[in-house]
Amino acid sequence: MIGFAGGSIAFLGLLQKATGSQMIFWQPPPAREDLRVSTFFATYYYHGNAGAFLNLVWPLSAGLVIWAFSSRRRSGMRAISIIILIVTIAGVLANTSRMAQIVALLVMVAICVQFGPALVRNLSGTQKSVAIAGVLAILLAMIAVAQATHLEQPLNRWKAQSQRIGGDARWQVFRVAMGALPDAGLWGFGPGTFRVVFPTYNLGSANEAPGSWRFLHQDYLQTLIEWGWLGS
Repeated sequence: MIGFAGGSIAFLGLLQKATGSQMIFWQPPPAREDLRVSTFFATYYYHGNAGAFLNLVWPLSAGLVIWAFSSRRRSGMRAISIIILIVTIAGVLANTSRMAQIVALLVMVAICVQFGPALVRNLSGTQKSVAIAGVLAILLAMIAVAQATHLEQPLNRWKAQSQRIGGDARWQVFRVAMGALPDAGLWGFGPGTFRVVFPTYNLGSANEAPGSWRFLHQDYLQTLIEWGWLGS
């Protein structure tokens, strides 16, 4: 069920990317520019949260694939698990969250190192040929999905990030949030209060960040501010 849920989220996000949706569920964008959102993915308002969820789902899907092949399960089970795995990984790649992509790469390397040699040893010569053909087919499918879902968008974000990393406003937001941390204390300011509390510390700060900030883009630090040392 977790795999189906994650696969449906990833499929919705890919469909939104492919159709050029401007808002969640293809709603018209708000008239005000400051209320428009370009970081949504599927039903998630912020793409980083979607990427974190997909990184919890696709390793489970990979486990189902490994289990289906190692235990010689029925071909239907293999096909379903492979499809879910492809869709969820494609969702991570199409998602513009760079951290989600880094985490996915590290987890993928760990899975290959841990389970790859054993799977290869258990395959006969004919099965290895079939497995290689299957991997090539999966890669071709991933390329087709990437073209349809505008994979150039996350690639462009990586290129842009390398050019502006020193002037990223998130560094200013981070410094302002660190200044608010002592006042958070043991209990914090309360769950979901970051958007209200942050402007109080941002206005007039030596590191004042431009614009309005709904999220800190640093989940651990935002948790400390909202929930406090004891709550987090």
